[in-house]
Amino acid sequence: MKIAILGGSRLIGTALVPLLAEKIKDIELHIINRGVTPAVWDYEKKWPGRVFRHIADRSSPLNFCDALEKIALKKIDAVIDMSCYTKEELTPAIRAFSKKISQYIFISTCSVYGVLKYLPASEEHPLDTGESNSMYGREKIKCEKELLYSAKNKDFNVTILRPTYIYGPWDYTERLFYFIDRIYKQVPIFFPSGGQDPMFNAIYVKDLARQIAGLLLNEGAYNQIYNAASNDSLYFSEFLKLIGNSLSQEVKLVHVSYDEYKKAAGGLSFPYTRYHTAFDAGKMKALFGEENFPFTPYQQAVDETVSWHIDRADVPSPNNYADEKKYFAGNFAPKSRLL
Repeated sequence: MKIAILGGSRLIGTALVPLLAEKIKDIELHIINRGVTPAVWDYEKKWPGRVFRHIADRSSPLNFCDALEKIALKKIDAVIDMSCYTKEELTPAIRAFSKKISQYIFISTCSVYGVLKYLPASEEHPLDTGESNSMYGREKIKCEKELLYSAKNKDFNVTILRPTYIYGPWDYTERLFYFIDRIYKQVPIFFPSGGQDPMFNAIYVKDLARQIAGLLLNEGAYNQIYNAASNDSLYFSEFLKLIGNSLSQEVKLVHVSYDEYKKAAGGLSFPYTRYHTAFDAGKMKALFGEENFPFTPYQQAVDETVSWHIDRADVPSPNNYADEKKYFAGNFAPKSRLL
């Protein structure tokens, strides 16, 4: 089995590459990226003769296409694309692999839905192509449409995954770390929710890797779209409580308006949306079977992520959050909630 991975140096790749290399003994992995972001492991050294790295930059479409065409000559069975954000970045890959592979797995995003109109959102939820949605979400929609057209044109079979928020070790976005460090130091969490406690779904990176592995060359997944989400959704405050449990700390949560948050945070963006993010994973569960659906209980996954940060000495960080503490003491101390 020969698989090409576009991307692979960051969060998803750190879980997926070892999983595939260790689970499938006859696999040959070709990892294609710019070579700018250092890989967590030296894949070629760890799995010699089975994992190969190639340098190719999507910002140079002609050179990128040439590089992929050379790799396609190796009789690649499937492509896993984790680094495509625009239709223009996608076109060279479609051209290079058309009629040469069995499956193209595309990592899209649940952001294609925009603000959810119903909960939990299934794959049939309307896509938001309007200006109210993020540029990221709108561009992924364009990519999905292009790939579905390729499937209709029989260039290759397509499987589209729409992950919700991803967390776990090697998370370069530091979304979860935002909360871990503050809760560790007993710094109040300003939540720009306007008093609401939205439903929340996040997927542990190891579970996402197992989902991708289960879809790989799985004919039942050909020309299908799946939410890549956890088995359960929970309230956002409950998710923060899990971090507090891991740290044996109480969580000070302060619901504020968006304008108040900007004052309290000094212009720092909140790591997650303030809207509901509850997604239905039933379609993928039906494919895998309930017992085989990859899901690490939230508390276990959060515990492992927190331990990873502590082992790396990320926590505590040098930041003492003096401005946030001062703003809390002067404005919100009586209104805070301990979780």
